[in-house]
Amino acid sequence: MKELNNKEFSVIEPNLKAFSFNFEDELKILKFNKRYYIFKDEEMNNQYSNYIYNAEDINEVKGWLYGAVQAICKMMK
Repeated sequence: MKELNNKEFSVIEPNLKAFSFNFEDELKILKFNKRYYIFKDEEMNNQYSNYIYNAEDINEVKGWLYGAVQAICKMMK
Protein backbone atom coordinates (compact mmCIF):
# COMPACT_ATOMS: atom_id res chain seq x y z
CA MET A 1 0.00 0.00 0.00
CA LYS A 2 1.23 3.46 -0.76
CA GLU A 3 0.11 7.02 -0.11
CA LEU A 4 -1.61 9.16 -2.74
CA ASN A 5 0.62 11.37 -4.85
CA ASN A 6 0.07 15.15 -5.02
CA LYS A 7 -1.99 14.98 -8.23
CA GLU A 8 -4.34 12.32 -6.81
CA PHE A 9 -4.68 14.20 -3.53
CA SER A 10 -5.51 17.45 -5.32
CA VAL A 11 -8.44 15.73 -7.08
CA ILE A 12 -10.12 14.71 -3.81
CA GLU A 13 -8.91 17.44 -1.46
CA PRO A 14 -12.05 19.66 -1.48
CA ASN A 15 -14.35 16.68 -0.89
CA LEU A 16 -12.03 15.24 1.74
CA LYS A 17 -12.11 18.55 3.63
CA ALA A 18 -15.92 18.57 3.46
CA PHE A 19 -16.00 14.97 4.69
CA SER A 20 -13.69 15.77 7.61
CA PHE A 21 -15.85 18.77 8.54
CA ASN A 22 -19.07 16.73 8.61
CA PHE A 23 -17.85 13.43 10.05
CA GLU A 24 -15.90 12.64 13.19
CA ASP A 25 -13.96 9.84 11.49
CA GLU A 26 -10.55 10.52 10.00
CA LEU A 27 -9.92 8.67 6.76
CA LYS A 28 -6.79 7.09 5.37
CA ILE A 29 -6.77 6.60 1.59
CA LEU A 30 -4.14 4.28 0.13
CA LYS A 31 -3.40 2.90 -3.33
CA PHE A 32 -2.54 -0.72 -4.13
CA ASN A 33 -2.52 -2.49 -7.51
CA LYS A 34 -4.19 0.47 -9.26
CA ARG A 35 -7.07 0.51 -6.76
CA TYR A 36 -7.83 3.01 -4.03
CA TYR A 37 -8.81 1.83 -0.56
CA ILE A 38 -10.49 3.99 2.09
CA PHE A 39 -10.04 3.14 5.74
CA LYS A 40 -11.17 4.69 8.99
CA ASP A 41 -7.77 5.75 10.27
CA GLU A 42 -8.19 4.53 13.85
CA GLU A 43 -9.59 1.15 12.75
CA MET A 44 -7.03 0.29 10.05
CA ASN A 45 -5.40 -3.10 10.68
CA ASN A 46 -2.01 -4.47 9.59
CA GLN A 47 -3.54 -6.69 6.92
CA TYR A 48 -5.46 -3.76 5.35
CA SER A 49 -8.53 -5.97 5.29
CA ASN A 50 -11.02 -3.66 6.96
CA TYR A 51 -11.41 -0.98 4.30
CA ILE A 52 -14.80 0.71 4.04
CA TYR A 53 -14.71 1.42 0.29
CA ASN A 54 -12.52 0.70 -2.71
CA ALA A 55 -12.47 2.11 -6.22
CA GLU A 56 -10.63 1.76 -9.51
CA ASP A 57 -10.34 5.49 -10.14
CA ILE A 58 -9.56 8.53 -8.01
CA ASN A 59 -12.71 10.22 -9.36
CA GLU A 60 -14.78 7.39 -7.87
CA VAL A 61 -13.22 8.20 -4.50
CA LYS A 62 -14.07 11.86 -5.06
CA GLY A 63 -17.67 10.92 -5.83
CA TRP A 64 -17.94 8.64 -2.81
CA LEU A 65 -16.74 11.44 -0.52
CA TYR A 66 -19.20 13.85 -2.14
CA GLY A 67 -22.09 11.40 -1.73
CA ALA A 68 -21.26 10.78 1.92
CA VAL A 69 -21.36 14.51 2.67
CA GLN A 70 -24.63 14.94 0.75
CA ALA A 71 -26.19 12.07 2.69
CA ILE A 72 -25.19 13.33 6.15
CA CYS A 73 -26.39 16.83 5.27
CA LYS A 74 -29.70 15.33 4.10
CA MET A 75 -29.28 16.83 0.64
CA MET A 76 -30.49 13.61 -1.01
CA LYS A 77 -34.06 13.60 -2.27
